[in-house]
Amino acid sequence: MDNSTYEDILGVEEILKTYRSVLRSLAANLLRATALFPLAAGAAITKGMERLLHVADRIEGKAPERAVAPEREKVVRGLEGDIVLPSQILYECYTLLLFNGERGKEDIAIIGGWEKDGTVIAGTVHQPYCSVSTSTRAEVDYDSLAGHMKLLRFCGYKIVAVAHIHPWDSEDVHPSARDIATQRRWERLFGNVIGIVFTNSGVFRIFTADAKPDVRIIGKDVEKVGDNLYRLSNTEEVRRWVRRKR
Repeated sequence: MDNSTYEDILGVEEILKTYRSVLRSLAANLLRATALFPLAAGAAITKGMERLLHVADRIEGKAPERAVAPEREKVVRGLEGDIVLPSQILYECYTLLLFNGERGKEDIAIIGGWEKDGTVIAGTVHQPYCSVSTSTRAEVDYDSLAGHMKLLRFCGYKIVAVAHIHPWDSEDVHPSARDIATQRRWERLFGNVIGIVFTNSGVFRIFTADAKPDVRIIGKDVEKVGDNLYRLSNTEEVRRWVRRKR
């Protein structure tokens, strides 16, 4: 047998080997298809029947409301109100303001938040530079404010509140006539924006000029002590921390 004939035989055997492998794969796939066909058919029929039943319920006016995804339900559960203020945001705001409050100077902070199903949830605190900061007055620098506003817009956030501090210890606090006038300007610019005025003691009051949003505080360690008047329960811990950082 010459070499060419031997090579031909090897080639035929290789082809037959490949052919047998293909046949085995076809047979296995045929068995899988046979086994899975009832399941696939059943799934298709079930899906079709669900659609038909849903249409029938709609005709009779009994279609159930669409279920809320668990993730979404977790985010919005219990957050009724136009504005929601988590206690963590209030503590963060107070801490930033207290650095100047402990020096006997007023200061300003901006609270931003995102809107979810008609409710604005506070989620971030910003402290623009103040061009004026005295014991009785604070004025925000508008170039600094514009930078913070730009960042909020980039994140899809909006202003929730404008907070400032009256730099003395007191168990009660009220906005001044100037505070009310300033708050009215904020409301004209941004709508349902609230004002918050703190004291060094960790007492704060929520106020507005003309806006009437429904405000809810959630979280721990915030006490309500009067009409729109609240106290942070862990004030002394925050004050000790701020004094160490000064």
